[in-house]
Amino acid sequence: MSASKRKLPPGVQDIYQEIKGMLSTYTAQTHPNYMRRILDILINIKANLNDNKRSARSTICTELQKLASLAESFTKQRPRSNKDWIRLADDLDREGVHLWNASASMQDAGDEEGQAVSATCLIGAGCELSKISATACLMLLWQFGDRQYQAKRWSEAADWFLAGTSGVFESISALSNSKCFRKAALCYIQQAEYAKAAAVIRRCSQDEAATHYLQLLTAVHQGLEDEAISAVKAMVKTSDFNRKMLMLATTLANESNMKSLLLSVLEALLNTVQSCTTPDMDVEAITLVRCIIRLVLKVLAEPASDRTSLIPRLIKHFNTALKIIEGLDAQQKVTMVSRDISWLWRTAYNCAIQGCTEWMELEANISDLFDIARQLLEAYQDATLTDIDVEIHIHIINASFAAIVGRVLAVRRLALGDIGDNDRAQRVKELSDDIVSCKKRIQNVINTSKVLVDDEILRAQSLLHVLRVFEAEVIHQMKDWSRLLLVIQEIVSSDALAVNTFEAIVDILWVDKECPVDVLFTALEAILHASLDRDSLSIDKFSRWLRAICTMLLSRNTPADRAKAIGYVEQAVQVLQNCTAESTSEGEYPLDERYWVLGTSFNTGIECLHASSLDEAKRWFEISTTICRFVPDGRTRADKIVTHGEDISVVFSIARTLCIWPRVSADLNEMASWRKF
Repeated sequence: MSASKRKLPPGVQDIYQEIKGMLSTYTAQTHPNYMRRILDILINIKANLNDNKRSARSTICTELQKLASLAESFTKQRPRSNKDWIRLADDLDREGVHLWNASASMQDAGDEEGQAVSATCLIGAGCELSKISATACLMLLWQFGDRQYQAKRWSEAADWFLAGTSGVFESISALSNSKCFRKAALCYIQQAEYAKAAAVIRRCSQDEAATHYLQLLTAVHQGLEDEAISAVKAMVKTSDFNRKMLMLATTLANESNMKSLLLSVLEALLNTVQSCTTPDMDVEAITLVRCIIRLVLKVLAEPASDRTSLIPRLIKHFNTALKIIEGLDAQQKVTMVSRDISWLWRTAYNCAIQGCTEWMELEANISDLFDIARQLLEAYQDATLTDIDVEIHIHIINASFAAIVGRVLAVRRLALGDIGDNDRAQRVKELSDDIVSCKKRIQNVINTSKVLVDDEILRAQSLLHVLRVFEAEVIHQMKDWSRLLLVIQEIVSSDALAVNTFEAIVDILWVDKECPVDVLFTALEAILHASLDRDSLSIDKFSRWLRAICTMLLSRNTPADRAKAIGYVEQAVQVLQNCTAESTSEGEYPLDERYWVLGTSFNTGIECLHASSLDEAKRWFEISTTICRFVPDGRTRADKIVTHGEDISVVFSIARTLCIWPRVSADLNEMASWRKF
């Protein structure tokens, strides 16, 4: 055994190093003082060994004394050459080999004290044992440590276990050191010396699950929850990880009232369960998910809870439950967890409703919860063998609609943020697809459900109209005008609630300068017809919509557009007549709009004269005369229009007979001064 590999106890190590250094120095330069000093050091070694007389039965003491005597005799002989000194060092090494063979004699020691002394001497010799000898010695040390542990002498037990990490056990240190450190750490934990325990554990191998479990145990006792969570995460990644460790950790976290730690342990346990291929594991996983969700909600209810991290965590576990349910459905075993599904959808639904009032600026998360609740409701509908209550259908409609509302609000908020154009466009596109799916889903419930009463159907239809408004808003952001026209046509064929829907869509389009005129005109026409056809007329709004439509039509200034415009004006006259017949001040046609219709009609008639469209001009003048009945001082205005109308008729009759069109043009220029309405 090489002298360079010797590891002596602290009491002898310095002496040994000094001997080695002086021997090396003397090979280069002989000096009597060096020899005297070496002799003194060897005498000190022998004196130290003689202090262990109680170990006389141990071969180790004899061998150590033999080694010291041999070195002393060589020194007294004062060899005459450097080779003799080199031989001395070799002999010392050779004699040291006998020390390692002494471990076998430890088994023959008559009592515990003898064994203990023998083991101590062996370790103090600082030599490396063979694997067999080291194992035998280490087992004895563990026996001594276990006895001290059972006697609750924690400090002494820790010392025995730590002795097993000595350099003499180098041959088996890779296998034994971590175990020794862990045993010692347990002793310190029992003694409530957690700092010492943590320091010892850090010397263990970090590739073993037992090491991380002790780190968890120590961190819990110290109240270090973050360190405990890190230990759990590291423990499950080790190759020798056992699920039972998590069960123990669950009990430990629950007893210490560390909710975050308990949540991490349950999540790790869920991942372990999901990794198993046993058929019954899905049912167990659903139970675990319920426990986790309940715990997350309990933590969320605390005043200082971190919602930004807990809410996504909650959504993640609901999605995990959905995946498990889908797997069970594929195996036709979903009925086994129908009660769990019922609990899950109610919890998700109620949690989302609570979030509407408490979770500010988290619309996207609330929408996800509503969407999850809807999917769980549909799964429950498929899993239940009995008749479905009407509340299931109603909740499916409500959850679907609420999810879309939250996403619309989230997209609106994005418009005020710093998100890139590409990301915003992608979000808007996804929202558009979600709205289409939601409309189909609600309509399907209305068509297929036989338990919804009329009021519930009417309410569902009103939600559909709101969804159409959202769809128009989203499509407007996408600038997909052709698709927007299709949405308008869809609303045209819907029920009486369409008027408010059109009004909301027109409000969106009216303020957008990029909106094509034909799209806005189609929307205005649709809302006007919807108001008239469904007898749901708001006269004030009708007058302004009619004004907008007529303005667009007349701005095109084609015969077809003017013909359509005069049709709308005639419709306005009909509305004015109805308002007068009802003789009520409520819902009267606005006076400024009456003047506008009158002036526009008369002026358009004048423009038709410029275009030599006599029949069209007469029609505009006739309707202007009719409108005069509904404005103040209408008779005077009507007489003036009639007088001018007669003059126009005479002029055009002469022009047609004599073909004097230049004269007519001059008369038309004079008539331009009539535009006073």
